[in-house]
Amino acid sequence: MLLLQANFETMPNGVFNGAVSRPEADRAMSLLPHGKYMKVDATHVVHLDKPAQFADLLEDFLADGLKP
Repeated sequence: MLLLQANFETMPNGVFNGAVSRPEADRAMSLLPHGKYMKVDATHVVHLDKPAQFADLLEDFLADGLKP
């Protein structure tokens, strides 16, 4: 499992802008013993904001999974 976390913020009006907070990401990773976490400096939809970086990260992750 690969968890990519994009930028997030709690706006002045209290609305959370993002998919998950860092504590939520940490909790998810604690439940995924073989998971990999990566923080990406991108907006909420990483593959639209940084498509080349997204493709590189995904390719690297998949290639690592094929190694013996």
